[in-house]
Amino acid sequence: MAECLVMKNIIKNSLTVFAILITSSQAYSAYNNTSNYWKCYNRIGGAWTFARAPSACSSSPFIADDYVKTKFSPYIFDEAKNRTNETERYLTEMNHLVIESAEYYLKKRKPTVSSTELKHWVDAVQAITHQESFISHYRDGTDNRIRMMRGDYGHGHGIMQVDDRWHFVNVSSGKAANLISNLFYALDIYYDGWQRAPSEWCVSGNTDYYNRIRAAYGVYNGGVGSVCRFKNPNHKWSRNDKNFKDKLDGKTWRRYITSDAPTPVDIACLANNTSSDCGKVEPVPPVTPQPPVTPQPPINKEIFAVGDDIKLLKNINARETPGGKLLGTFAAGESYQVLDVFTSNDSAKSRYYLIRKDSLRGYIYAGDSNSHSSWAVSGVNAYKYLPVEGSLVKIATASGTNLRATAGGAYLTRVPSGTALRVIDTLIKGSDKDLYIKVKYGNNTGYLYSGMVAPRYTTPYWISILED
Repeated sequence: MAECLVMKNIIKNSLTVFAILITSSQAYSAYNNTSNYWKCYNRIGGAWTFARAPSACSSSPFIADDYVKTKFSPYIFDEAKNRTNETERYLTEMNHLVIESAEYYLKKRKPTVSSTELKHWVDAVQAITHQESFISHYRDGTDNRIRMMRGDYGHGHGIMQVDDRWHFVNVSSGKAANLISNLFYALDIYYDGWQRAPSEWCVSGNTDYYNRIRAAYGVYNGGVGSVCRFKNPNHKWSRNDKNFKDKLDGKTWRRYITSDAPTPVDIACLANNTSSDCGKVEPVPPVTPQPPVTPQPPINKEIFAVGDDIKLLKNINARETPGGKLLGTFAAGESYQVLDVFTSNDSAKSRYYLIRKDSLRGYIYAGDSNSHSSWAVSGVNAYKYLPVEGSLVKIATASGTNLRATAGGAYLTRVPSGTALRVIDTLIKGSDKDLYIKVKYGNNTGYLYSGMVAPRYTTPYWISILED
């Protein structure tokens, strides 16, 4: 059974960089005698298996269902779907969310952290999510209500089991219900033990990572007095330490992971902005056109598409978003591949293209319905960051990728890692600009998910483009 976060110690060096975290002693308030299954409505059962810890209650008393569905849709276990397939999908998504959250947290606390320490820290955080909740947080019941995992007679909330008796302020305010703030709030506590452990007798120093992980868990689970508890097999809570060690060593969640794709959630945005607008494109401010030049004879389209090559007819500023922060300048006369297209809603149909060269990646203004031909025309031989019809690609995910009859549709077969395939067609779908490529593999023709095009460029995690 997962153990709840009940320790009372106050972290002296709270993580002030995160707006979602409480950075005062209120974060670790005195004992509050909440009843068992406090505010637990529409409770459903489960099992001690990944994603479906035995008890879950409506999350709506603490966080709006619409917010959860909008911001965390990949991390909601769907009770109506095939249990085996959904567990695989859910854990694959959660795996990288936990990895990225753990990495983001420690890099903010220790900007000069070594890659070795970061790796062991991530191992520890993954083991804690297994120990506390079997990596369970949101579930979508068959009645379309969002539930959140509740443990220890309902007192433990969510993936890190934040206990409402000892952390009432943060639970009642909704911070334990929010998946990201639940993680970071608990990591504040684990970090205190992580920093304390190397000075204790049971850990031989900063690089004794195995014992450091276990000692820090003792602090997390039982308070500062339990830092070396794992060395005492007769301690009344030694079973907690043994269970944690088993999960740290076994890493059994890995058997469910089907790809190494990064999380589609913007961790940094959600960590620093609790509004519902987090991650949305801001309205495009007016753009002052640059002085026109005489265009070369155009080989042109009205509006270019993702994957097209364009040639710039003038130096054009690269911006973080359409009309946003200045990043640099793309040179006239060069060809670039279009990675994203944005057009304004005004009558002029101002257009912006996301392009890239080496490390410079940004949106360019490319004129409107009257002036576009003086800004950019069709290009040739641009470096390909995205595949196009006829491209030869190789599957890059370590465990292969599912081939589906349609984009995101019915499963056909699995294409192994390293397989080379010819692209028949490409499709960009949804607000996250998900890329799907149509290929033939064996006797099956279908679509492979190939990462996001914008605002995050994750295609290289899924496929690599080969030269013929």
